[in-house]
Amino acid sequence: MTDDPAKSNAQLAEIFARINMSELPAMSVHVQKLLSLSSGDRKSNYNLLSEIILRDFSLTNKVLQFANSAYYSPGNKVKTISSAVAILGFETIRELAVGIALFDDFVQAGVEKDEIGQLLTRSFLSALLARDIAASRSLLVEAEEAFICALFHRLGAIIACIYLPAQYKEIGREIERGIEEETAAAAVLNGVNFQELGQEVAKFWNMTENVVASMVLTPEKIKKLIGSQKNLMMIVDFSNRFVDSICYVQEIESLMEEYGYHLAVDEEEAVELLEKGMDTSSAIFSSIRSGLATLDLRNKLEQVLNLPTDKDKKPQQEETPRERAGDFPAVSKEVDSANAAPRHLNDYIQELTTMLLEEFYLETFFSTLLDALYDGIGFDRVVLAMPVNVDGRKKVVGRLARGDIDKADSFSFLLEGHKDVPGRCYHDCKIIAVPGNTPNAFPGNLLELVRGRIVYFFPICMHKNAIAVIYMDRLNDKEKLNKSQVNSIKLLCNLMVEAIKRSYKK
Repeated sequence: MTDDPAKSNAQLAEIFARINMSELPAMSVHVQKLLSLSSGDRKSNYNLLSEIILRDFSLTNKVLQFANSAYYSPGNKVKTISSAVAILGFETIRELAVGIALFDDFVQAGVEKDEIGQLLTRSFLSALLARDIAASRSLLVEAEEAFICALFHRLGAIIACIYLPAQYKEIGREIERGIEEETAAAAVLNGVNFQELGQEVAKFWNMTENVVASMVLTPEKIKKLIGSQKNLMMIVDFSNRFVDSICYVQEIESLMEEYGYHLAVDEEEAVELLEKGMDTSSAIFSSIRSGLATLDLRNKLEQVLNLPTDKDKKPQQEETPRERAGDFPAVSKEVDSANAAPRHLNDYIQELTTMLLEEFYLETFFSTLLDALYDGIGFDRVVLAMPVNVDGRKKVVGRLARGDIDKADSFSFLLEGHKDVPGRCYHDCKIIAVPGNTPNAFPGNLLELVRGRIVYFFPICMHKNAIAVIYMDRLNDKEKLNKSQVNSIKLLCNLMVEAIKRSYKK
């Protein structure tokens, strides 16, 4: 937008002169009332929430469908709105209802059904992805706030599509010529871009400061934030850019490198969450089914996953005869300057793969694998932990360790819940990296162990069930793992699974 405030206001006034603000879809009575509710007075507001939803048959039907979907389902059939509120919680149902109501209102208001369907599909999938990331990580971000912020991130483009269809099409043509979206929007809308348009509408609706701020996200702005707000904006930016990358068939490697570590999410999990969101939402919204079809999103996802990476573009070393035979994953001969001792690591991997060809003791294999992590990659401490029953309670207890740990079995955690980091890693079979000072991330007996460190949990999984966990840490002032090192650890985990399988067969 122009630097002249008076001119900026005039440009916005000119745009809003074409829009009857009192008839904007989000000013519908249902949405207004849903947004005004809070969980403060639990009993009365819980009842009001149920009443508002029940006044709209379509909204009632879709909330119940969503509550019983694979995305939200608690396992028991949810038959009433009051049950949905009681089981899934006030905030979950309120934000879910807001998203659904807005979606229906926008679709009905738009003339260009294909365009609005595509935009809303992208927004809703981004919101689901953001919600899932926030809900499954100790980032001090409310899942429902992440959902709403991600949902409204493209509000300016949605408003332009509905109320300025001719200009929106012209902006689309500029984008097809290779012009950046916000640059194209500013050129067509006399200096006003989608982000600024969305912010003005959000302010008119009295949306929260975080919702308004989440519409204009740049790496520079995010870096200046602190705490939970920074985490929220990272989630919103990642989710929307990830979905956009799929829509425009752009590589996602750089995006994963930018946010993957901070959000403890890798490419495989992000794709899995997106596919889950696509399946769940398309089963309920006919407009999303149409949006997915016109976007050809599933085909584009496959194309993105097959795009060449920077590693693919580098000259490849000749494979060894064993690698050509396809018995084991190829071991990279590429030296990464960030690795503490890449040649040493490859020596360990070569030793482990050789062991798998011969007779071996499982304990010896485990010991060599821990040496590979401790010496080859370079951790301060490494623990291999496995589940055991202690006095009728299932725990994961250290079996082997490297580094300054007195006894391996001093590392342990209960498996009675999975809200903390170790439990989530084990129950969800997910890799998690997190600073040791993250609040509520660790059980009390591990707090002293993780203090002042960056902590990594890698699950060892067979048939999507964890059978062990590898704990690794470094002091906070040491280098974080890079992508090459993460891939090396994944390879070591796969070799461990292969060793266990072969041991069972014997």
